[in-house]
Formats: sequence, C-alpha cells, structure tokens
Amino acid sequence: LIGAHVSPPRMRFRSPFTFPLRHVSPSTFIALIMFSLGLSSSIIKTPCTRLTAQAPRRTVTRMTAAPPPGLNVGLCGDDEGCLVSDWVDAWRVAGGTTRKFVVGGNWKCNGSVESVSELVGSLNAAVEAHEDFFTNCEVIVAPPMLHLAAVHKTINPLIKVAAQDVHFAGNGAYTGEVSADMLINFGLEWVITGHSERRAAPATGYGVMADESSELIARKTKYALDKGLHVILCIGETLEDREAGNTLAVCKEQLAPAVELLSPEDWSRVVLAYEPVWAIGTGKSATKEDAQDTHEGIRSYLAVAVSPEVASALRIQYGGSVKPENAGELAMQPDIDGFLVGGAALMAESFANIVGATITPVDLYPHVRASFDNL
Repeated sequence: LIGAHVSPPRMRFRSPFTFPLRHVSPSTFIALIMFSLGLSSSIIKTPCTRLTAQAPRRTVTRMTAAPPPGLNVGLCGDDEGCLVSDWVDAWRVAGGTTRKFVVGGNWKCNGSVESVSELVGSLNAAVEAHEDFFTNCEVIVAPPMLHLAAVHKTINPLIKVAAQDVHFAGNGAYTGEVSADMLINFGLEWVITGHSERRAAPATGYGVMADESSELIARKTKYALDKGLHVILCIGETLEDREAGNTLAVCKEQLAPAVELLSPEDWSRVVLAYEPVWAIGTGKSATKEDAQDTHEGIRSYLAVAVSPEVASALRIQYGGSVKPENAGELAMQPDIDGFLVGGAALMAESFANIVGATITPVDLYPHVRASFDNL
C-alpha cells in the first residue's frame, strides 16, 4: 500500500503510555512493535548477575547429584540482590536432598539471670542481622529448666526453645521431674532425650549422673512424641568403643529400644543427634570423613530396622566440639543435617556462625563469618 502511494486507513491504537497517541500509520505502528519486542527481549535475557558474581558454585557439594545448568537464573527478587539462602535451597532441592538443616544449642547447666538475658539479646541481634539464615535452618536452644520461661518469652520466634530432659510418664508423684504434659502446656515444641551426660555412667565417662538406660530413654522419647513434642534423640560412643571399632555397634544398641517403641510416623518428629562422647567438650572432633561414615552407617541401619523412607527423611545432627572453624566442612557432608552444639552455643557469635555454615556455600563462608563480628 505504501509503495503504491495509496493512503492507508488510519488505525486506532490504545496506548498504555501516559501521553496521547490516538492515530498512527501502519509503518509507525510496526516500528513501535519492533521497539517493544527488542526492549522485552533485552529485559528477559538480562542475566541475574548479582548472585553469580558473588556466589561461585560449590567446589564440594552435599548433593547426591550435580545442580542443573542455569540454576542461578531468576533468583533475584528485589533491588537488594539475591539471598544466598535462596540459592543454596534451590541447589539442595535440585540435588534431591530436601532435609532442612537443624542446629541445636545445648546450654547444659550454665547461665545466670544476667548472662542468659545477655545471650538472648545477642542471639536476637544475630537473627535481625541475617534473618534468612534462621529461616532456612531450623534453630533450637535448650536452656536449663530454671531459665526456660525467660528464654521462651524473650527470644526471637525464629529460634525454638527446648527442654534438656523430660520424664517418661505424665504428671504425678515424681519429685524433681518435668513431664511432657507440662512442656506442651507451657508452649514448648522440643525436648532433648538420651544425651550422653544422662546415659548410664559406664557408657559416658562422666561419672555417676542420671544413669539412664537406652530402654528408659526410649520410653521418654515415646511419651514425649505421643504428647506432641519434637525430640532430639542423642546417641554416641566412647573413645574406648571407637578404638575397638564398635562405633556403629554401640549406636545400633542405643537405638534398638527406640526402634522397637516408635512407629514410622513418630520418626517424622525425631531429630537424631550423633555425639561421639570422646569429642564432647574436649576440643577434639571427628574428621568430616569419619563423621560422614558414621552418619551413613546409622542411616543404613534405620533403613533396614524401620524403613528406607524413614531413614531417607530423618535428619541426623553431628555433635562433638562443633565450632565455626569446622562447621562448614562438616555441613557439606551428604548425611550430616545439622549440629547439636555445646560450648559454642553459649557464645552468640560462634553459634550464629555455625548456623550460617549450614546454609552457606563454603566459598562464601569467610565473608558471612565477618558479618557477625561484635554481636
């Protein structure tokens, strides 16, 4: 039409722009369309560079399969850039591991009114500084019974509160005990059972303490689960057991009564904590290879003793002189799903760094640690 010099009919064009544009010729209309397509294409093809520039892919991964190409694209959601946790979470899911990391802090028999208040304040500051860390990793602290009320009332809700022990039955004439019924009524969700410092004295090396058998611990665990609590169930061997090559045999023996009492459904609210007794509070820690081998062995045992589905979904923590310096490499192991922390849990900066290690690629971890200075 244009080549024949025939005047074309004018076309009405409803524009989304604020300036008036009522009538345009076809050639002008086509030019506008081409311009719009070019602009859209450039927007669509713009890469998400904020993340890829700052977060190189892991050289070591806890995944059982490599992440697909292009996993980073599309994670940027705002002007502040991508959250590292979004990238790591996407990597985990792509690799087939969906178990959420869980870090527990066992304060044991420590703390005054003043020191507990200060520790809670520092932990709250850590949550505010890196909320995504505490969202993408399940974080729990276990204060002494005397401080449960104050901590539960004042700590950031992203950090759950656990009791360090529980009775094997309900309310009644049990002097000195605390029942699961009371903990539930109080609003708590978690409890620790079977810690080595409460197990039978010959198996702990800590001398005569609670002297609890694996059978009693299984009863406590079952009652707590029946009442609606989540349980961190602890197991672990002594140095003598380890040197004799009996690590897995001891862990299986300690787990057997729980395997007998718990239903497959119960295990969905259990976190298993493997704590080699010889490493607790000694400054010694299992190598990442030894810890991984033991965790894998425990998971393989439960796959047979309970079910493959339960074993695959169960989160297994490592405990035993965990600190910021070794948390990163331990967290990268495929069967280590978090930590149960002792001494370092009493120092907010160290504990926050351990939480950060569970969701942060090793390449970024030194930079994350620096951000927790002076809590």
